[in-house]
Amino acid sequence: MRTEALHARVLAVLRRCCIVLVLSTALGGCEVTRFESLPGDHVERCDARWVGNWRLAADDDDDANDLAYVSVNSDCSGIRTVENGKVADSPEVKLQFARVGRMNIVAVLLADQKSVSKEDPGRSPGFHYFRYEAGRDRISLHAVDDRRVADLIINGKLRGSVKFDSQGPQGRKPPHGSTLENFVAGDTAAMARAVQQRGVFDRRSHVRLIRVDSIPMSPPSTTPETPP
Repeated sequence: MRTEALHARVLAVLRRCCIVLVLSTALGGCEVTRFESLPGDHVERCDARWVGNWRLAADDDDDANDLAYVSVNSDCSGIRTVENGKVADSPEVKLQFARVGRMNIVAVLLADQKSVSKEDPGRSPGFHYFRYEAGRDRISLHAVDDRRVADLIINGKLRGSVKFDSQGPQGRKPPHGSTLENFVAGDTAAMARAVQQRGVFDRRSHVRLIRVDSIPMSPPSTTPETPP
């Protein structure tokens, strides 16, 4: 279930980047972490290794999902997703690529995403991060461990906020089954320090992008319309 949930999260972030992602997991809740700024100063608008067509696959079975694809254009300025042979509706997606120490991080922002703070509507809506390892024919993605980040914020190791439903004592780690939303606050230097905290990213890669020559598309429907 964890693998399926992270696969769904990657697809959802690349497609919609919802503020609260609905995860069908054993956790029974919704978990998401956003970072206020880009991670560090070594940021590029494109990593050429991402350019091309990709099939999303769970880490335990490269052939498990033949229905979800991602295409990144030549300068990484555009991305589209295809599900069941049809282009999915997507707002504008902005990808930026950072190098922090030995880590490669892709930061994802959607142009239509709103501010996270009603008190401070000018605050950045934040970025979704994935650590990645890129080869010629595949990219392995490591999602943020949302519960670990919540623990770091609650214990004062990271600056930010944690919102979760009150199924447990206030100030404790969010219980299983809760809705969890983390916001890590700070500038680029603070984000670079944050991602280097132990356990911020899952050690295991649960989702991979497998390079493909082309993306299969469903033929246009030839079913005649029923007259009114």
